Amino acid sequence: MAKTMHVTFSNHTDLALSATDGLPGDWVDGFAAPAVIEPLTAVEWATNGTGGGTAGYTLGDTGGTVTVHWRTSGATTYDFELSAGYELLGTITDTAIDLHVSVTAPHVVDGFQPSTHGFAFPNEFPENVALRTLDLGVVKIPIGKASNGLCGGMTFASRDYLEAGIPVPADTEPPSGDGNPMFEFLVTRLIDTFDLPHLPATLLTVMNPAYPDHDGGLRNKLGADGRARLMARVEFAKVRAMIDDGKPAPICIVKATSTNPASLGENHQVLVYGYQVDGSQATFWIYDPNNPGRDDAGFVFDIGHTDRTIAVAVSIGDLSPIYCYLVTNYTAQTPPT
Repeated sequence: MAKTMHVTFSNHTDLALSATDGLPGDWVDGFAAPAVIEPLTAVEWATNGTGGGTAGYTLGDTGGTVTVHWRTSGATTYDFELSAGYELLGTITDTAIDLHVSVTAPHVVDGFQPSTHGFAFPNEFPENVALRTLDLGVVKIPIGKASNGLCGGMTFASRDYLEAGIPVPADTEPPSGDGNPMFEFLVTRLIDTFDLPHLPATLLTVMNPAYPDHDGGLRNKLGADGRARLMARVEFAKVRAMIDDGKPAPICIVKATSTNPASLGENHQVLVYGYQVDGSQATFWIYDPNNPGRDDAGFVFDIGHTDRTIAVAVSIGDLSPIYCYLVTNYTAQTPPT
């Protein structure tokens, strides 16, 4: 049966949007895309079939344009082109897409800065301190040595301190090993980030070299979406929701492609405290435990299309490469004082 797709388009600018292409399409009766979208108004249109559709508009007399393509074959998604200086944000369900176009603006957790809310010590821990073993049923994965890093624990703990309204300790040296309350808390929070078995299992799927980089009409044998759709639509929507709610978003950056469970340790966890969309370019500002005190840490990636590989530009060299990212499942805990 052909799918009916509803698109809600909200114009949050003070510009009238005028159609650029006559808006041909298999529109549902009474739900054709309008020729003009007035300032500060929302409209709805709908198409029949599984091919999707396209709608393009000029942004007043600025010379700017916004064009949206939606696809309903396979997983519902959309692509877009948008002039610099504006942002387009959206959410997706199986039969509906909700889009908002606005003047570009930063979206940040109020007052958060890595130099004050992140730990002052680096993600460097004693060589001779062992951690724990993850039992995933079919395979047991030793977390290994603390010297491999506690980045996930540090990102969760940073948000714990923020939510508790307690200043992060000012120590510039990492806590000593086994028996130190802060060290034990960071190890516990690292384990919490794994949300066993969810995060390791998902990472092993997304890290697989056979996993598709993008949609492009292709789905992997598990029927999962490509890395581009995860980054630009699925996980990006989760980050946005947290930031817009005033909460930083913990994410796990996929930095390796491998089927070897031992490669899980090559990935990295950071805390996103702000984002901005300018045209099709999205910027994440992050607290990176590997680079304490750096308020300039972050990365930029294109969210306009999910049918092509997404290239990522980083502000700090050791963040590369970034193949994808996943939001981790955070639940607050009371940190040591």
